Amino acid sequence: MEHEVNKSVADMIIAASNYCRFVESIESIPKDEIPVYLLKLLPVLYVKGLLIPNTEKDSDEIVEHFVTEETYEKILISVKNAFKGHEFYFDTDDTEKFIEKRYIPEYMTDLYQDMMDFLFLFKKNTHTSQNLALYECKNLFITHWGARVTSLINGLHKMVFPYIPIEDHEDFFNSVN
Repeated sequence: MEHEVNKSVADMIIAASNYCRFVESIESIPKDEIPVYLLKLLPVLYVKGLLIPNTEKDSDEIVEHFVTEETYEKILISVKNAFKGHEFYFDTDDTEKFIEKRYIPEYMTDLYQDMMDFLFLFKKNTHTSQNLALYECKNLFITHWGARVTSLINGLHKMVFPYIPIEDHEDFFNSVN
């Protein structure tokens, strides 16, 4: 079992690192490639979040945050520029009763912040900090970023594969391949 836990943790670190590197370099990536790449990367991040082992948090432990407001704003602006003209999509709220407007740059930057905080805390390389990093990442997956990842996937899917009438599907798929 210990080997599985170590592999799950290593896989989460790799997925989080890949996401953060992608976001940090988003301005250098062709705009038409961004949503397609994210549709490949985000499901992996989601699955790795599911596999984070459950850990306990000592009541007196305080979670450090490493992403500054300045860094957050810089990343937010970069993502906004990368999606210029396509920053919003519509999705249902948590009750699935109402349609809400979602802002891709905010969701992506919040996810970046959670992943960077996880990576920096884990890299402190003490048992306490690593345990806290895993606890916080799993907790935020359950309460925050897991749902946002699935929402982003939905919005990006609609961007890459817009609704087309059923009779036009064959022509559309021939043009994508």
